[in-house]
Amino acid sequence: MLLDGQSDDFIFEFDANLTVRDTNTSSGLDEGTDTLINIEQIDFSDGSHTEIGTNSQGLVLGFFDDAEAPVSVRTVFDTADAFNWAGYTQTFADDGTTLTDRETVFDDGRVLNVDYVDGIRSSRVMTDVADVYSWSSYMQDFDVNGVLISTTYFDDIA
Repeated sequence: MLLDGQSDDFIFEFDANLTVRDTNTSSGLDEGTDTLINIEQIDFSDGSHTEIGTNSQGLVLGFFDDAEAPVSVRTVFDTADAFNWAGYTQTFADDGTTLTDRETVFDDGRVLNVDYVDGIRSSRVMTDVADVYSWSSYMQDFDVNGVLISTTYFDDIA
């Protein structure tokens, strides 16, 4: 499947089905929203592509900058609702193996963003988007070995 546009102009979402939506409506090449069934790869006109498969955690999308590049981003959707998260996205360094960022969206509305330096966890921010908890967010910092050194909570303001 070929989509006309930059890969960054498209958003993949999973509800009951995997869909891809064109977010760049100003280019005049609006692809709209497509439901993807039995699609294993999507090519974009900028030379990048997305590979679609499954693993034990659910539906997996691997994003590649070009045909020769290692994976730059991986998104996993919990299609069987087997975990306490709906999905997560990992971003990798140019080598395709060193993690630089991970964002996890939980079933209860929390969003966790973890940053890595040279593949080692350096900070983590959890945000209570659905306002379920007594705190609105918390931030954790880690030392150069990935060991927790501090946690700061930010409370809901009444």
